[in-house]
Amino acid sequence: MSPANVSVPAPPMADLPVSMIIHADDVAHSATIVLSGELDLAVANTLAATLEDQQRRARLYVRLDVSDVTFMDATALSVLVDAHFEFLTHRGTLTLTGVGRPVSRLLSLTGLGDVLLVAGSSSPLDKRGRPATRHGLRPVAV
Repeated sequence: MSPANVSVPAPPMADLPVSMIIHADDVAHSATIVLSGELDLAVANTLAATLEDQQRRARLYVRLDVSDVTFMDATALSVLVDAHFEFLTHRGTLTLTGVGRPVSRLLSLTGLGDVLLVAGSSSPLDKRGRPATRHGLRPVAV
């Protein structure tokens, strides 16, 4: 019997200006990655590796909660666009949620808000930082 909810560590990020928490559900082939801080050149490779790892684990439906992202540059956006098309190639989706001003401004300036899947400006988490879904996913700090 395989567990419905699993914890998955992201790559080490000790000195990076961003944090990630991954909520995963292997039965539903989904994950929510909660990002906070700055998404820029310094974290682009870590972000790309984390998204690739989700695909390797057969998580086809990944949500990125960017509600606590304070800055995003074109390098990080490029990682998201590449990952978006990779997920589509494998019949999955990469969806941005909790899109606030720093992210929406970049999406607007580049026109990529019409390319990427954006599910609104509210976070999929409740006030306690737990997924606001019925899946009962457990947060894992990484």
